[in-house]
Amino acid sequence: MCSTYLLVDSEGELESDGGSIEHLKGILAYLNSGRYTVDQIAAHPLPSGHTARRWGVLLKLEDGTIIEEPDPWDE
Repeated sequence: MCSTYLLVDSEGELESDGGSIEHLKGILAYLNSGRYTVDQIAAHPLPSGHTARRWGVLLKLEDGTIIEEPDPWDE
């Protein structure tokens, strides 16, 4: 499935986009620590029938650790 992922900071500002979560994690390495929302925009409908949804969040800790917290969507 072809998707674009949007990385949005806690103030609602778009920080970056990319073709994968791994790409966003690479971008996040250069950003401040905090909680970032990830939205998924798909070229074709997702299982829900929609083409956009919140993927989940990426957390960047003070020590640089990045934690993925995907939403519990059905594949």
